[in-house]
Amino acid sequence: MTSGPLRKWRERGGRRVRIALPFDDIMEFALALLSVPPEQLEELGWSFAGNGASRRRVVPAPRPRRIPEAGVIRRCADAGVLTIAAAGGGVPVVETADGYRGVEAMLEVEATAALLGTALAADRLVFLTGVERVEVGHRTARAIGVEHLSLDEARALLAAREFPAASIGPKVQAAVDFVAAGGREAIITSLPALRAALDGRAGTRVVL
Repeated sequence: MTSGPLRKWRERGGRRVRIALPFDDIMEFALALLSVPPEQLEELGWSFAGNGASRRRVVPAPRPRRIPEAGVIRRCADAGVLTIAAAGGGVPVVETADGYRGVEAMLEVEATAALLGTALAADRLVFLTGVERVEVGHRTARAIGVEHLSLDEARALLAAREFPAASIGPKVQAAVDFVAAGGREAIITSLPALRAALDGRAGTRVVL
């Protein structure tokens, strides 16, 4: 079932191949692809990082520029529909003369959320993470939870690398982008503290 599509994909040098398959067959095809040694995939242009069990494929991570379905999402939200959108950062596409085409990339989740919030003219954007408040000096003896950050303060702390790029940094940057684009406030907090954060008793607020 998957040997045909997989063989066709490999014969094409790993380039895009149009294959219409039911979901179960897609999953089987994906599992079959996992059996291809990384060395062979590297010959097809794939890049990897890590070794052994931690070996993983590396793809570009561009910042999203526009959300094509923003209008539809807004109509759903305006109609009172609980709308789940841009999960995992969304599916990256580029616009061509023949329409949108998917590309191999991983969009930053927080940047997509800020872009969508701006497109919807949202008043508030909430980012959930593992801590109740953003901390200056995180995991050090001088760690201090921050209740409020102005745009200038947040930008200065980002420039000083106070917020690691691999953890809280992208959330702070996205909060800055959202507020700078017209949002009233962005909140960064944990799921257990969400209710208190919405009431102003927890979380870190990024404001003008």
